[in-house]
Amino acid sequence: MGSTYDQIPYPSLPIQRTHPSHLAAVARLFGMLPTSPKNCRVLELGCAAGNNLLLLASHYPKSEFVGVDSSVTQIEEGLAAVNELRLENISLEAMDLLDIDESFGAFDYVICHGVFSWVPHSTQTGILEIGRRCLAPNGVFFISYNTYPGWHMRRAVRDMILVRLTLAGC
Repeated sequence: MGSTYDQIPYPSLPIQRTHPSHLAAVARLFGMLPTSPKNCRVLELGCAAGNNLLLLASHYPKSEFVGVDSSVTQIEEGLAAVNELRLENISLEAMDLLDIDESFGAFDYVICHGVFSWVPHSTQTGILEIGRRCLAPNGVFFISYNTYPGWHMRRAVRDMILVRLTLAGC
């Protein structure tokens, strides 16, 4: 029967804020010297079906992308897409995030979007440990953290701005 997460999967979408070129630009603003997205290694923790990485892998054929998620169902869906698109620079693994170790190697970008806020403290600590162990020198670690109710207010303001821009023809 699987977990609730397998029964009601998390949507797997490209997330613009996690794009390596965006992360590299922000890192440069903070004085870092990140690796070029054109030739890098990216690890996504909690990748769902890997759609965020699929898009990146298709645009950056010289880069390597690794996605990890606990949902076997999601990973199987992602692997079907990888095979259909014939992408050779992406791998998706169905496993517990806490089982990631040094054997995965070093990554120039580690992405953890939509996970950190919703997992127990022990997993949060494990995610930070993955960053410590697997982040390459000059690597960039992106973690999103959504909180309620404050996050709802931010979304409401964002939506109002978008409506205003649309009405103004922008």
